Amino acid sequence: MSPDIFALDAVEEFVERYTGVDDSTERNLELQILLSPFLLRRVKSEVMAHLPKKTEVLLYTGMSDIQKKYYKAILMKDLDAFNSTGGTSKTRLMNILIQLRKCVNHPYLFDGVEPEPFQLGEHLVDASGKLQVIDQLLIFLKARGHKVLMFSQMTRMLDIIQDFLGYRGIHVVKLIITTVFFNNYFYTHDN
Repeated sequence: MSPDIFALDAVEEFVERYTGVDDSTERNLELQILLSPFLLRRVKSEVMAHLPKKTEVLLYTGMSDIQKKYYKAILMKDLDAFNSTGGTSKTRLMNILIQLRKCVNHPYLFDGVEPEPFQLGEHLVDASGKLQVIDQLLIFLKARGHKVLMFSQMTRMLDIIQDFLGYRGIHVVKLIITTVFFNNYFYTHDN
């Protein structure tokens, strides 16, 4: 960021001055001018007016056998099912919903689940119901000349997808944007 504008010793003053600023105040304009060098905001209607309306297609898929096994283990809080190959580290199941999300994305998101030594192969696809559907969709879309943009909130899932796409011989560019929150303040860093 810019230390001369956002000095750590001036945080309280900044927050006090700009908290609760509404759209019609002079302070709002002042804040917009102050932040404009750091923010880029584009509205789709200004940038790509020729884009068609967004269409959503929801696809449902089942879980693979390994996903079902770990999903049940998470629900039963069976920590022994998550022993790594060394047998010493155990997955903590403190936030069960996050763990369930990881499981339905791909079981290799858990340490010790992926077969060692790591090798690219069909096991990467077979282990995840979602990846099986993605695999079929990509075949369908590639045959029709489409380009694909995938999003994930889990960077490790993006790593798995990158490995999968490399295995399939599909060129990939990965962009990771992380946002770190400190109390009510945030900082975004592009990797």
